Amino acid sequence: MSLRSARRTSENVGFTLVELLVVIGIIALLISILLPALNRARESAKQVQCLSNIRQLGMAVLLYTNEHRQLMPGGAEGPPQMLWDWVYWDPTSAPYNDLSQCPLAPYLSIARGSGSRSNGASMFRCPSDNTELHQV
Repeated sequence: MSLRSARRTSENVGFTLVELLVVIGIIALLISILLPALNRARESAKQVQCLSNIRQLGMAVLLYTNEHRQLMPGGAEGPPQMLWDWVYWDPTSAPYNDLSQCPLAPYLSIARGSGSRSNGASMFRCPSDNTELHQV
């Protein structure tokens, strides 16, 4: 091997521009394929959480009726809201802004005195629900 060919191989150690562009193109293609799948998986997880919330609410109503002579909690049709309404909650006015006061709270593990910021409030709404569409 001549000195000239040895020098040429030692100088050409990096990648060419074409090789880098091909690699970037392949990465972009893989990302464009994977992102929709990840979004579908995220939405599927939100649906599972929503179904879990509905199941927990159903179980809470069932436990409530078993302990209250087969009577269902009130319909929360208010105003005025009643203590036996199933949700007894209005975020704008006290004392109705405390979810821990609703009759289903003991069955949903909502701590007493925790206020409307408790983790129990998330149980009444599906994670993929767009709350801005519900503004009156």
